[in-house]
Amino acid sequence: VGFVLPMILCGVYYQSWTAALGGLLIVGVLRTVLVQHATFCINSACHYFGNQPYSTKHSARDSWVMALVTYGEGYHNYHHEFQHDYRNGVKPWQFDPTKWCIWVLSKVGMTYNLRRVSEAKILLAELTEARRRMENGVAFCKSKNLTDTAKAKLEASLDYLHQKQEELATHYYHVQKGVTDRVEFSKSKVRAWRRDIQDSLDHLDQVVNRFRAAHA
Repeated sequence: VGFVLPMILCGVYYQSWTAALGGLLIVGVLRTVLVQHATFCINSACHYFGNQPYSTKHSARDSWVMALVTYGEGYHNYHHEFQHDYRNGVKPWQFDPTKWCIWVLSKVGMTYNLRRVSEAKILLAELTEARRRMENGVAFCKSKNLTDTAKAKLEASLDYLHQKQEELATHYYHVQKGVTDRVEFSKSKVRAWRRDIQDSLDHLDQVVNRFRAAHA
């Protein structure tokens, strides 16, 4: 069906053996090669390209580019961290047609008992990873042997980084307690916490780059 039928249809429609060959090679062989390579990208490219917002305990990564190729499976870091969730792209802007398809099928009874991780648990994983990165970043900055002048210039940056660490620790405490008590947080609260996470990580990158430049 996948190889012979396209060859026959193209050959009959165009009345040409070259069209039949094109049907075999393009519609049959090329399609199969592209589909299989896209599938295999999940366990190859999705472990090399992208970021790790939920965990670095494994090599899986989230990549919107890979998500386009694999119909949503490119958000592989999330999948490895929450394997029982039927979704991969859990943020509203993430491309995951596989998730949408499963959800639609659940509305007509073809899938059921869909499992979803709570927003609080997802946020807790993001906070855990952000705190780990902050700790490693601060340790890296402190390990640099800088001149007294350079240290004085960068002291304010490091102090602000410590402040961000404390904020993340406070957020972590509240979210962890919410997970334990099965509390559902408002969307606005979750968005605010995620903004703080991103702001902290952006500032971390800036400070680390400053320390690297001063040490160079």
